Amino acid sequence: MNTQQLTKKEISIIEEISKNPQINQRTIAQNVGLSLGLTNLIIKKLVKTGFVKIKQLNRKKIEYILTPKGFAEKTKKTYNYILKTTEYFFNIYSKLKELILESIKNGKTHFYIYSTDEIYNLLEFIFHSLKIKNITYSRIYNLPQKFKNENTLYVIVDKTGKSINVKNIVNLANYLS
Repeated sequence: MNTQQLTKKEISIIEEISKNPQINQRTIAQNVGLSLGLTNLIIKKLVKTGFVKIKQLNRKKIEYILTPKGFAEKTKKTYNYILKTTEYFFNIYSKLKELILESIKNGKTHFYIYSTDEIYNLLEFIFHSLKIKNITYSRIYNLPQKFKNENTLYVIVDKTGKSINVKNIVNLANYLS
């Protein structure tokens, strides 16, 4: 069992090699933001430790081949990325659901959503899954000059971090951070 932990730099180089086995070291260095010398050292280490093999195509050209060990390491990184992303998604989902339920508990029955497609789609999914009667929601593309009554909540995404001093507005950029 391999107990060796690869660094981010090593993983980045493995990913570049997996995209294009005939890539040269200069291009790898540019793509991952490392010096050519450090890229060369890391590739030599990856070859020595069995993550990558080098095949001489001709006098000037070589090809990098991910070994099963190197491919497994790349797959493990991808799997861990998917796990982290899924965990992040469910965390946001839970917080948004909690916001909606708490708002409904406090008398909100109308929700206006001023946000990106992704956040709107997620909020729409939450509203559908809750199946609570007499609750309305809709997307708005501009904030109104005058905000509606107490039973209305405006859910916005304003990444500038500005706070709007209206009690029935929730800025998700601040709420989710």
